[in-house]
Amino acid sequence: MIIERKQMLSIFILVCLLFPQFPFFFGRSEIHINLVAIFFSIISLYFFKLQLNTNSKIFIFGYFCFLQFFLLLSYWLGTEPFIGFSDLPSYHRPLMLLFFTVGFLCLIDNLDEAYTTLLSVAKKIIILVFFYSILEVFFFDIFSYFMFIFYRLEDKSNIDGIAVSFFTLPYYSAYILSVFLPLLLSNYNLERNFNSFVLVLMCILSIMLTQSKMGVFLGLGIVFFYCFLSVNYRMKIIVLAFFACFLFVLFLFLVDFVSYLNSEF
Repeated sequence: MIIERKQMLSIFILVCLLFPQFPFFFGRSEIHINLVAIFFSIISLYFFKLQLNTNSKIFIFGYFCFLQFFLLLSYWLGTEPFIGFSDLPSYHRPLMLLFFTVGFLCLIDNLDEAYTTLLSVAKKIIILVFFYSILEVFFFDIFSYFMFIFYRLEDKSNIDGIAVSFFTLPYYSAYILSVFLPLLLSNYNLERNFNSFVLVLMCILSIMLTQSKMGVFLGLGIVFFYCFLSVNYRMKIIVLAFFACFLFVLFLFLVDFVSYLNSEF
């Protein structure tokens, strides 16, 4: 084998997540990123065998085919006409996701090894995102030209000075970082050292720098859930009491909170 699964898994994730959007050339189209992900999925399927039993394969293929059927049905019964070639990726999104999923699963043989590989990738991405986000928020005027070439949408002036890092829009960035947050929290729970704590803090700060409202609330929810699971019985009561107080305050200002979520950004 010319390349190991864990090496290919690292490359697969890093390239698919960090490959430039090139909005200066492609606008809001992500077709080139889809093609890159399909290419790496084909490579994975060619070199590695899918390590799943028959029932798991049936479930995965059935799930995405079910979604594909209802997507096509919604287009057929809907009012929006087919525009052209640019609509094709949207029409077949579940099949593309099936392709990506199977290609990704081909790279997972041992769960412990996969966890170690994913954690290593997450650390690299979080460090890159954090420092890139600092440049976006505090040094935007200096580096904006290069940012617009690679990742930022120039026509979205209302997000100037807000961190999108490598993911085009603030809420994309916040949601992707929120996916990595549980992985980093689990690493902190295992190691309990300064480095693992700093990585968690960098991830949380990066989410906050996106200023995505729902992304920030999602990140805080993940932290709360981690605190609840990782403490003893008495501390669980304190965590729940704190969360109940938070919900009570939120309820008192529910109208203002909803208005805040509906505001710009």
